[in-house]
Amino acid sequence: MAGGFYRTGDLGYRDENGALWLVGRGTDMIITGGENVYPGEIERVLLGMDQIAEVAVVGIAHPRWTEEVTAFVVLRRGAQLSLGELRAHAGRYLGGYKIPRTMRIVDELSKNGAGKVDRAALRGGELPFEGESVS
Repeated sequence: MAGGFYRTGDLGYRDENGALWLVGRGTDMIITGGENVYPGEIERVLLGMDQIAEVAVVGIAHPRWTEEVTAFVVLRRGAQLSLGELRAHAGRYLGGYKIPRTMRIVDELSKNGAGKVDRAALRGGELPFEGESVS
């Protein structure tokens, strides 16, 4: 509790009509080149690609940018996807600093007991992956 409010770690904002919009969790936010990036926004865009069945976006430590936007992708059966295709699609909808610099294709995303993506496992590299593309 802080000032009579229960702190959940959720991040959001109120629009001009007073509606509350949740954009992610504080622990999930990626900081790259001094910019704040919300994984949920990128994931919604990438899920618009026919090749992608599931996706999770996390920040991976980077010596210059603090974190690098990385997409962990589960492809639909028989689909193929290059980093260039992913970046081109994302570039139509997102600012340049939000476009994933790295893509890792995985068989499945690790989930926690609540069925949510285990982002800590992804950030820590605890998941095996089939291939990696780096720009």
